[in-house]
Amino acid sequence: MSSWNSETPLQIVVMGATGPLGSACTLYLAAAGHAVACVARSEKRLEALQAQCTPRLGLIAGDLTDPAERVGIHASIGTFLRPDLPAVFLFALGDHRDSPLGGDEAAARALLEINLTLPMLEALHWAPRLASGGQFVFFADATVTAPGPGFHAYSAAKAGLAALTKTLAQSLAPAIRVNAVAPGILNLKPTARPDARERWSARIPLNEIGEPHFIAMAVEFLIRHPYLTGVVLPVDGGYSLHHH
Repeated sequence: MSSWNSETPLQIVVMGATGPLGSACTLYLAAAGHAVACVARSEKRLEALQAQCTPRLGLIAGDLTDPAERVGIHASIGTFLRPDLPAVFLFALGDHRDSPLGGDEAAARALLEINLTLPMLEALHWAPRLASGGQFVFFADATVTAPGPGFHAYSAAKAGLAALTKTLAQSLAPAIRVNAVAPGILNLKPTARPDARERWSARIPLNEIGEPHFIAMAVEFLIRHPYLTGVVLPVDGGYSLHHH
């Protein structure tokens, strides 16, 4: 087990840094004193994220789904990382959309790629390149433990991430720790019906939907705790206790 001081600032790479979870984690962890590099497709959105953050971020623009761009992104990450500090990778890649029965097969495949395949491939790429004390944090979903109808590809991908967390934790121990946060109901879409917040809150034991910064707090807990690996931590107000 790594003996690094739990108060030592870490170098953190956030993949999918401009999404709701990625940006919340970036801002929270940078404010806590960690060195954070942000990977996202849009340079403009990365610059907007930097404008919200007093500490200087490492901004790496590129599309991880494009093999050619992926090579350049990996090179930029390698330049950012310092060998004398433990490195943490947050895989905040994902898209939450339905894949209806009889729907577009290409769209379902794309959901599997962004939610499962790409985080897995990135973890497999970086695992042999991390020094002892490194970490991976995935973003699963608390709702997949009690799934309802619909969102078939998304739910399958997130369940796969939970399994990947546990297999990688065993494969990479004791040098590298691997954990996941499983958010519950967080953001309501602009098209949600007017009573959506009230309806969803009624299904949650703590009687309110979550906020992205709750997830960022959980991420820092996981990366700071030296004796946790293979954990899929639900941060859902008790929603996963509910069974459909």
